[in-house]
Amino acid sequence: MSSLDNVHSQDTENKTVEGACLQTAGKITSRAGDVLLKDRIDDSGMKELIANKIQSLQPLPETVVNIDILMRSAEPDNDALLKIIKTDPMVVANILKVSNSAAYGYSGKIKTPSDALRVLGFKIVSKVALSTAINNYLKPDLSPYGIDSVEEFTKISLRQGDVIEKWTDPAIASIKKDLQFAAFLQEIGTIISSMVIIEKNLLKKFREKIAECGSISEAEEVLL
Repeated sequence: MSSLDNVHSQDTENKTVEGACLQTAGKITSRAGDVLLKDRIDDSGMKELIANKIQSLQPLPETVVNIDILMRSAEPDNDALLKIIKTDPMVVANILKVSNSAAYGYSGKIKTPSDALRVLGFKIVSKVALSTAINNYLKPDLSPYGIDSVEEFTKISLRQGDVIEKWTDPAIASIKKDLQFAAFLQEIGTIISSMVIIEKNLLKKFREKIAECGSISEAEEVLL
């Protein structure tokens, strides 16, 4: 039985952004999760606003849930991943665009998701698919973080994956999976933070604070 056949029988507690963020917020470096857990006075109402933003999000689409389950499964399942990818034309389009970019240095033309899997492998293709599906679902404005396209969002996600791959002990698979899930939640946290910054008209102050202190996390700490 393939990984995809088992998808709907597995625990789906991560089907909502709210549940995922609140249950694992201790692992998230994003201020969205951090602020929710901090026991401090919040005269600005920022904590309540962030919590409301998380709670207002709809359940994650099946594409996101199923890809995430596959990425955290014991063995990669290319057939199951292809079956999921092919249900979403926008995911397919971005996989092909990323696969044919100069970053991967492939001299041939990648024309199908199957080609992409063969050339780039399960880990990269699944990460591109997941990032694209999240972006399509939320359609976020990430301008506070200098991210202006799905492709840029995907590149950042891939870099996070590379760091996890290079810095974790291959013998401890559970830690790698926890870090991958934490990175996934951090991406959601970045989206939530962007929504709050824009809604509160803090974009100019946020960018000024980053320029002043040279740290995004410090700017988040001050303003969020």
